[in-house]
Amino acid sequence: MVEPPQVERPVPPPAPEIAPPPAAAVEPVVATPAVQPPSAKEISAADATAEASEDSPPAAKKPEPALRSDGVRDIWARLQAMDDRKPGKPRVEHQRPAEDEPEEPQREAVTDPIPWERQDAYGFFPGLFLTLRQILLHPMDFFDSLPIGRPKGKALVFNLLISEFLLVIDFMWSLFGLRARIGSPGGPEAMSSLGHSPSLTFLGAMLLVPLVLSVGIYLDAWVTHLLLLLFRSTKKGFNETFRVLCYSAAPTVLSAVPVAGQLLSPVILIWYMALQAIGLKKCHEAAYTQTLAAIFIKWSIYLFLLLAMLQSFTPGQ
Repeated sequence: MVEPPQVERPVPPPAPEIAPPPAAAVEPVVATPAVQPPSAKEISAADATAEASEDSPPAAKKPEPALRSDGVRDIWARLQAMDDRKPGKPRVEHQRPAEDEPEEPQREAVTDPIPWERQDAYGFFPGLFLTLRQILLHPMDFFDSLPIGRPKGKALVFNLLISEFLLVIDFMWSLFGLRARIGSPGGPEAMSSLGHSPSLTFLGAMLLVPLVLSVGIYLDAWVTHLLLLLFRSTKKGFNETFRVLCYSAAPTVLSAVPVAGQLLSPVILIWYMALQAIGLKKCHEAAYTQTLAAIFIKWSIYLFLLLAMLQSFTPGQ
């Protein structure tokens, strides 16, 4: 029986020896001196120093002038420092630019073609005077920019105010004429015969004129609007015709002048009719021939009725 050959196993190499770690170096212990508590004198001195520092304002550090790249101080900074050190010169402190504060919202300027209708922005008398000036001096621009759709109440009040103003002025001039007659030989008898009738007449007129004029303005506006309808030249409603006629009465305010008003009565009437024609043309976008025809026909009717009334009141007819 044959024995198998024996295989030699490799012997592993011996493990390397690990050196033990070096022992940590022991630092020598240094004895620290014992901290002694502060004495009472030191505590009181420290408190006094702290109180003095709190009471005195902190000294403002003066900014040092900037250095140039070559390390030399700026000549202007040096001169400024020398000037600040001069005795008897007040120290000028540079004020810091104020921070951006929120600006108050600006009110928008109110621009209205009819200041009388914006009394909340213009006021009563400024609105009245501005409207009169625009109508008398710039009628084309006034009626061209006339707002559409506004109520006609303020336009009626504008016309009534002019009429009341003329009534008051006429009464005042009548008083001046009465005083002139009082200085004459028959003045006292005339005054005693009149009594209080002028005042009562004036008060009655002040109460009746607004009512009568309102009815007359409405009738005038209806006649004018019907004539424009006949000429097929109406593109707006009755309210716009009414407002145009109310504002066209602005030239009648010139009748307040006692002598010039009487002499200029024909001019004032023609001016009044011209403003009506301009206003109706601008408002209804009609032709001047149509508006002028309506105005002339209307005033011809009024003149015929006036002559008929005068003839009926003439005695002996």
